[in-house]
Amino acid sequence: MKSISMVSGIACAAVIFAGLLALAKDQGEIVMAPSRPADLPAFEKKVQEVYERVAPSTVTLFGPQMQYKGSGVIIDPKGLVLTHGHHDLEPGTPMTVAIGGKRKVAAKLLGVHHYYDQSLIQLDDKGPWPAVPLGNPKELQPGEACIMLGFPKIYYQDGRPPLVRLGRVLGFVGPQIISSCRLEGGDSGGPLFNMKGELLGTNCTSAIKGEHGAGHPSVECFLQIRERLLAGELIKKQALEGAFEDPSALAELASVTHRSVVQVLLDGKPVGLGLIIDADGWIVTKASAITLDQVVCQLADGRRLEASVAGRIRAHDLGLLKVKADELVAASWAEAGAAKPGQILASVGIEPRPLAIGVVCSPLIDVPRERGQLTINLAPADAGVAGLRITEVWKGRDAVARVVRVGDVVTHINGVATPDVETFVRVREKQLDDPATVVGDTIPLTILRDGKVMKVEVPIESESFQQMDEFRGRRTGFPAVFTHDGTVPRKQLGGPVVDAQGKVIGVNIATIWGAFTYAIPAEVVRKAVAEAKNKAAVP
Repeated sequence: MKSISMVSGIACAAVIFAGLLALAKDQGEIVMAPSRPADLPAFEKKVQEVYERVAPSTVTLFGPQMQYKGSGVIIDPKGLVLTHGHHDLEPGTPMTVAIGGKRKVAAKLLGVHHYYDQSLIQLDDKGPWPAVPLGNPKELQPGEACIMLGFPKIYYQDGRPPLVRLGRVLGFVGPQIISSCRLEGGDSGGPLFNMKGELLGTNCTSAIKGEHGAGHPSVECFLQIRERLLAGELIKKQALEGAFEDPSALAELASVTHRSVVQVLLDGKPVGLGLIIDADGWIVTKASAITLDQVVCQLADGRRLEASVAGRIRAHDLGLLKVKADELVAASWAEAGAAKPGQILASVGIEPRPLAIGVVCSPLIDVPRERGQLTINLAPADAGVAGLRITEVWKGRDAVARVVRVGDVVTHINGVATPDVETFVRVREKQLDDPATVVGDTIPLTILRDGKVMKVEVPIESESFQQMDEFRGRRTGFPAVFTHDGTVPRKQLGGPVVDAQGKVIGVNIATIWGAFTYAIPAEVVRKAVAEAKNKAAVP
């Protein structure tokens, strides 16, 4: 009898526990998506209630000149907005915030934290504003239901409310919550909520996205950095990476070489760095960053000098520039073979401090050519028009969209007339299959636009990367490079890498996924440049 009573007691306890768990779910503490059709109406009502409560707090962000910058959420009645940190804006930048997709309010960007991908914005009006409460991500259970709001760029229009997505919590990766929600460009910075309407985190489309789940830097991240964001600090990702907690303490690594570095400008905008190799005005840079034959070089002392492109070293994607000047500070080179795995190095720009400090990650390697593609679609033009009409420029291909547009008529490719699609494809594939053609090169097209004939150079883009950067250039097809993790942005490629003595051991030539950089070793650069100088027809 005793054993029977014990079993009955356990069974009773199990029933009570199940009832308590069901009660907890009903009270909104742990809500899972139902597995029975009969439970859908109550769950649906809960989702709708949460959406109606938090939608007025979800906002759209615009930077200077009303540039679309994604989504955010109001977290304080006094007008604090939490959003993402990969908008490329500095603290203090004036912003415009559309509340709930409707009313537009002036605002100012406060602090930015690149690693946690979060930033704060202060609305100019005092409010009170419709703020959401912060939740506790530690209480989350795998499988728990969640909802995500945001304003994808393909969806946003003035007056539209935020888009809602339903998902479940999958787990955690570092400082991020991983959900099954689907993110699109423009969702960045938007909110993720539990089924109590409490904020769990913000959306981060630059990290984990799509079929492998969505990443959301949690509110725990925000609480750790809240005071720094309120103070208007800019915490760059590079400052939180690598072995050196305070890279500024090693500023001497750049104190000499930075005077040999130039900023390369096209139409007044920076596209890369260059390295002065001779005092009489010879400069080496990244060739595929240079799309014109005339550029401007800004020296470390602030002077701007016009430069001509004296040569291009195709094998290594190096460009040779010449400015009319003398008594420039030429770089000091390290001995051949200086770059070895484990060696400490610094990437140097025109400022007297390193851009980044890291370590040589590999010995010399070759990087095979990546076959590219032309990211446009075409169809026969209207009757009586000789050529092919561009019907689509692929999504995310901004570099191509700056050159051609939907409606342009392609009359020639590589100088060959294109009366039909078959001819165009044959000429295109011949060039793309050429071993000398790499991603970052261009294909010449003759187009007809608004009755005018134009010759344009359309970039050959990667097959393996869905989103193109504003400036990419070539990043494969190098016969001899070493890798390092003193990574710099792509617009600072072409500059030097120095060793612990400040000697140049290489030139940064490509950044891969922002994780590591290819650099051409000093001895390869010097040999290739010497040969190019002998061929250059520049006085």
